[in-house]
Amino acid sequence: MNQSAAATGAANFVPGPPAAGWHLVAYSDSTVVGGAEISMGTVLGALDPKIQVTVLGPHRVVVEAIAAHRPGAAAVLVAPLYGLRGVHGFVAHMRAFRRLRPDIVQVNMPASWFALYPALTALLTPGPRVILVEHAPAPIPARREWRVKRFASRRSGAHVAVGHRSAALIEADLELSPGALEVIHNGVADEPVEPASRQAPGPLVGGVGRLEPEKGFDVLVRAVATLPGVTMTVLGEGDERARLTALATELGIGDRLLLPGWSSAPRPQIASFDAFVLCSLTESFPLVVPEAMLAGTPIVASDVGSVSEAVENGVTGLLVPAGDPEALAAALRRVLSDPGLADRLRTAAREKAVREFTAGAMARAYTALYDRLLPR
Repeated sequence: MNQSAAATGAANFVPGPPAAGWHLVAYSDSTVVGGAEISMGTVLGALDPKIQVTVLGPHRVVVEAIAAHRPGAAAVLVAPLYGLRGVHGFVAHMRAFRRLRPDIVQVNMPASWFALYPALTALLTPGPRVILVEHAPAPIPARREWRVKRFASRRSGAHVAVGHRSAALIEADLELSPGALEVIHNGVADEPVEPASRQAPGPLVGGVGRLEPEKGFDVLVRAVATLPGVTMTVLGEGDERARLTALATELGIGDRLLLPGWSSAPRPQIASFDAFVLCSLTESFPLVVPEAMLAGTPIVASDVGSVSEAVENGVTGLLVPAGDPEALAAALRRVLSDPGLADRLRTAAREKAVREFTAGAMARAYTALYDRLLPR
């Protein structure tokens, strides 16, 4: 990292003029590194090197993790800002944006209420064009925050969602016109992958994600219990580990449930699966879907959020209703028993991902947006 904040947490980096291109400030107030933060880092790493990048936020681990994706990016800390009463944080953010003098501020919103007031300070700062990027839309229950979010959306240079369904949900919640939000799908790096060693001798199906109720891994346990000889593995950690283990034991498949823990680079393991399963009860456009597509693994996924924008039923994967173990088992049975179908799905999925869901494709879409906001 070129820069970090002083111990006080106030931004202390004053950039010189960019050698070429623009100065982009990427903002995140997340406390943990999740899919939204990985996505932001991925796009920053794929942008034209001429664009000067500063990552700004209140949490050192997150800011530095995002900046690490891009050699030469500055990592700058600022005091937290969580509401209009946080005068110190409000002033610190205003000063930070003025000192950094960005052409564009790109605000990462892992959920609809994240970074809401920092986005407001960016909008109130003279000069930069502000882009709001939404990863997991949800209704905003508090009326004041709803008004702030609607104001921010209408005043921003662009309001971006990671999928068309997600965009429609946000537009409806904020009472915006259809098409008010732009869509830029998440992308991941297209890198060669060598499948990891298989974790089981027979058919192997698996997923990736936090072991939490909304990920629906209990649905996969119940589905696998009806598939003799099939082993399931989940790369992840969370509060549901004990419950999933107990459920598998209760259903008589305790020896066919593998929970090896979290993997920061899951694609080699995904490539070793006979089928990749996304069994979530709710999602937006999860990064693990293009990961599986590029790994060349047949996909069976819940039809939630914007998943169907990547997984076209019968073409690039199979879709099933969320929370339905019988439908999930039937789809897995089809993929595992029909090698021809599995090959067609994996081939079509990889071709679609290479066209639409790589880091390069995402960076080109954002660059086109920057070009429109800041014509050369």
